[in-house]
Amino acid sequence: MGSLGFVAAAANPFLVGFVAGFPQAVLTTPMDYLRLQLQLNKVPKAVNSFRGLPWVTLKESVSGMIFFGVYEFVKCFAHPGIAGSAAALSAMIATYPVDTFKTRVQAGQTVAAASQMSKFGTGLPWAVAKCLCSNFVALSMYEAMKAVSMSRRAERSRNSQNIALCPSQSRRSHSLAYSTASAFI
Repeated sequence: MGSLGFVAAAANPFLVGFVAGFPQAVLTTPMDYLRLQLQLNKVPKAVNSFRGLPWVTLKESVSGMIFFGVYEFVKCFAHPGIAGSAAALSAMIATYPVDTFKTRVQAGQTVAAASQMSKFGTGLPWAVAKCLCSNFVALSMYEAMKAVSMSRRAERSRNSQNIALCPSQSRRSHSLAYSTASAFI
């Protein structure tokens, strides 16, 4: 696959989100294991740091695929906060049973014992509430800050073009803009 194939693949948020789950799983598995062991008042063992890695990888890859795909689609016609909430809710509901299973495996249960237990949806209503609120706020802020940053970048670009066209006038407006902006930085 040439560079054009890579660009086409990178433009697909479902595929990019899925692939992003792999390194995310490698980084978060030891943290999940440590957090869980401490919550259970158990002594964590370094040899078990990657316990449940296949299940964490499955959860993170599928979750990323759904989250980024839904987010990019929904934000085309809805507020970013709504898009973020919809994306996170879709990803969480799709992966909640896998997340529950991987938590049981990381807690020390065998795969057979973890899969025979019931109640894979315990705690789902609270997780949904947290998911909707936190992602609405986080992605609203992300998109707002991104817009401000892009606006400032465009303004700096316009100012640099003005400097080239009329050096004496642009120096005055540039120094005024700099002194005004430095008050906010």
